[in-house]
Amino acid sequence: MLQDLIKGKNIQFTERELNWEDAITLAAQPLLDSNSIEPSYITAMINRIKEFGPFVDLGWELHCLMLVQKMV
Repeated sequence: MLQDLIKGKNIQFTERELNWEDAITLAAQPLLDSNSIEPSYITAMINRIKEFGPFVDLGWELHCLMLVQKMV
């Protein structure tokens, strides 16, 4: 499922200087627009970073996908 979300249409770029909370909100906007996530998910991501720090584990599925792409 995660590999279905990491597509060009879901990647955001900006020239604006953003704080980390605004950067997460901007990065999540395409997923919000496509109803892949709810607004509460963005809030939860921000709160999790506030509680546990800036390391975000995207999960084993993404790690395996990245390894496979390096091998191809």
